[in-house]
Amino acid sequence: MHSVYLNGRFIKPEQAVVSVYDRGFLFAEGVYEVIAFQNQTLIDFALHEQRLKNGLQAMGIKVSLDIQLIFSKLIKNNSFDQQQGIMYIHITRGGSSERSHAYNEHDQPCIYCDIKTLSLPTYPKFERFKVITLPDYRWSQCHIKSTNLIANTMAYNQALSQGAVEAILHRDRQVVEGSKSNVFMVKNNTVITPPLRSHMLGGTVRKRTLELLRTLKIPHHEANISVDELRNADELWITSTTRLINPITQVDDHILTRENFGLIWHRVNDLLQKQLKSITQGNLIYD
Repeated sequence: MHSVYLNGRFIKPEQAVVSVYDRGFLFAEGVYEVIAFQNQTLIDFALHEQRLKNGLQAMGIKVSLDIQLIFSKLIKNNSFDQQQGIMYIHITRGGSSERSHAYNEHDQPCIYCDIKTLSLPTYPKFERFKVITLPDYRWSQCHIKSTNLIANTMAYNQALSQGAVEAILHRDRQVVEGSKSNVFMVKNNTVITPPLRSHMLGGTVRKRTLELLRTLKIPHHEANISVDELRNADELWITSTTRLINPITQVDDHILTRENFGLIWHRVNDLLQKQLKSITQGNLIYD
């Protein structure tokens, strides 16, 4: 029987009850994290934990939480063994009184955690992965991993409706990020990714990919990327916790490749997959 964590208790999902006055429910006042795991180890845990703490601090939500302990108990309660999967952490400001824009300093945060199995992709053979481009209509503080994702989910579902795996968002025709991923482009054997800004989220796999590029001594830098440049890339990747480093073959109606994912992507992905087999203490081992 599956169990989840809610406010100090491990219970069945159907027993998990949240107040209708919870400010996460009423105002989307909350933050979240999605952490991949393998062999009962959370991958890049320190990066995820720090980003969660940064988000909570930015929103003024005070929480004391032992994520590793909750994770280990969820693993045991749900009889997970050597499987791959993801842990979801969701923390709201809580709320116990009627709806009001003003915070109540006595409200206790609401904390929900869950795990599920999910096979991390390896991309062993060529497939077609399309993305679409859309204007970015989100707020200016997207560096906070907020649960307020209406613009993201609308963009993502528009992508799905057009046979794409992601929507790449842009402001003034300059690429920001995907609705749920970061973006890397290869041009003339150099890898380029947009610089971090307040209106984008610094992904943990983005950071990991930059480390891989440094390890492999592949030329790379941060720079603005226009939509036109994106459509004329030699290679294009999107990165995220669940997609890892996903090679892209088409942008809107522009075909990037019909045959292979690209030599640079293969080098980077090969090293990542090698590291994933050597997980210890929540970190990936480098050569």
